[in-house]
Amino acid sequence: MTSSNEAKGPLSLDAPAPVVRTGNNSVVWAALAGLLQVALAISAGVIAYWQVTEQWAVQNEQAARDAFKDFLKISMDNPAISGGLLSDYEYTEQDDERYFWYVTLMTETFEQVLAYVPNVQAWIDLLELQVDIHCEFYASEGFQPELYSTRLQTVVDKVLAQGEC
Repeated sequence: MTSSNEAKGPLSLDAPAPVVRTGNNSVVWAALAGLLQVALAISAGVIAYWQVTEQWAVQNEQAARDAFKDFLKISMDNPAISGGLLSDYEYTEQDDERYFWYVTLMTETFEQVLAYVPNVQAWIDLLELQVDIHCEFYASEGFQPELYSTRLQTVVDKVLAQGEC
């Protein structure tokens, strides 16, 4: 005698069929792979943006340093005028002209610096120091603030408002 299960065989209609998912699993993996590719692309974009931004910051800082270094060379070559106007010193017309162009060059240098690194406090402090040293010029009619950026004008106004000139 055979049992009813043996007669039906291993794949009888009464037994539940095994669950085989064909195609569905590969669709899930393909969707996950697509999402992973998007996530990797976004991550790569963010990293590239960060690297470019950091590189620009480094280049801007270097450009500011180079501009100021050139100005320092001129200052060292002209110690009589780099210290500001001295009230007890008799300047000749030629000295006045040289001083005007010296301070104009200095102001243009700081315009470049502020264009490269507008929010670096160390550079702003240095500008304030130089404006204070040369405040007689900046308070005179020789200085035309409208020719310069509002950022530079703000720093000059702040120093002159302190009233130590």
